[in-house]
Order: sequence, then structure tokens, then C-alpha cells
Amino acid sequence: MAMYAQRTGQVVDALRAEQEPWWGIRKQDVEWVDQASHFVALINAPSFGVGMEIERAILKPTRGLPSTPILALIDHRLLDSLSFMVRGITTEEAAFHLRTYATLEDAQEHISDFLKKT
Repeated sequence: MAMYAQRTGQVVDALRAEQEPWWGIRKQDVEWVDQASHFVALINAPSFGVGMEIERAILKPTRGLPSTPILALIDHRLLDSLSFMVRGITTEEAAFHLRTYATLEDAQEHISDFLKKT
């Protein structure tokens, strides 16, 4: 989401500076997920926010929105600690791709392949 914010000129830091930033940040994240043609998530650490974004992307067709391919990237050393909720996502539910990486170059290759093939 940060890359999208930079590319579109939207500043998440401005939202964080608001008195109650959570409203604006959640609204912006929801809009970005709903607009996304592809969704790439780095899932190296537990995050309710990223989990909610993944679920929202999975459920887009139930809200009349186009299906969104999802790529979830995790450092290969952390795979055993990955949430069963994420590991349990099936390709019948969504165009979900879970990939491990060892180096930044591995991750970049996974992203490039994902964007070319989906």
C-alpha cells in the first residue's frame, strides 16, 4: 500500500497526523484493496490489518467486484510460524498464491512472475 500511496501522491503520513487517524487510514486501505487489480502482501509478521486486507480481496466477488489475484510472500525461515488462517486459503476460494523467498531478488522474481501470469 505504501508504494501505491507514493505513486498516486497520497500521503499516509498526513492521515496519521489526524486526531483520529484510524478512520482515514482504514477508509483509504479499503478503497485501495477494492480498486486493486492485483494484491501483493508481505506476511512475515502477524498483522490483523494485512489479514483483513487479504480477506477483503478474497471477498471482492461477493460484493460485485472483480476477482483479484493475491500473492502472499513470506521469508522461508518464517513459514512454520505462518497463521493457519493464511496457510489454509485455498485456490478454490481465490486466486491465492503463497510463495517463500530467501533473498530480496527471490521476492522480486515472485512478484514479477505473479504480475506477468495473472
